[in-house]
Amino acid sequence: MTTPEVRPLGKALGTEALGVDLSKLDDPTFAWIEQTFAEHPVLVFRNQKLGAG
Repeated sequence: MTTPEVRPLGKALGTEALGVDLSKLDDPTFAWIEQTFAEHPVLVFRNQKLGAG
């Protein structure tokens, strides 16, 4: 797993999650998302290609 990072998108908007591929979500990445979401309630994941499960 590449270590994900967050980048602020402004004081009121939230943060962008960088280095996360939601189509290949593993347990450590999911745990990182949960922890980051608790700290930053708005997370943006850009350019994701999600399948039908």
